[in-house]
Amino acid sequence: MLFEDKKFIGIKLKQARVAANLSQGQLAEKIGISEKHISNIERGLNFPSLDTFFRLCIVLGLSLEYFGVEVAAQTNKDKETLLKKIYSASEKTLKTYLVALNCTDEIAKTLK
Repeated sequence: MLFEDKKFIGIKLKQARVAANLSQGQLAEKIGISEKHISNIERGLNFPSLDTFFRLCIVLGLSLEYFGVEVAAQTNKDKETLLKKIYSASEKTLKTYLVALNCTDEIAKTLK
């Protein structure tokens, strides 16, 4: 199994959508893409963009482990929480996060 396999990703997303009792249309509406795009992803015709992939994971309550990617040993809970916030943030919120992180970096430089 390769994470890059379109069919594999599509099957796993479809299984999760069906388990969540959502139609393709309902899922598409929740993440802001077309029903046709959901269908193409589930049939293995398209990869979701990274942003779409993470929105799908958030709505369906999936982790990367669901797709066979082991991340628990490589990260900690704070990093995982931050990544989820970043991937689900609006453009405005992302800009706010960036400003806050840049300020934090500047403060850290003065503490050295």
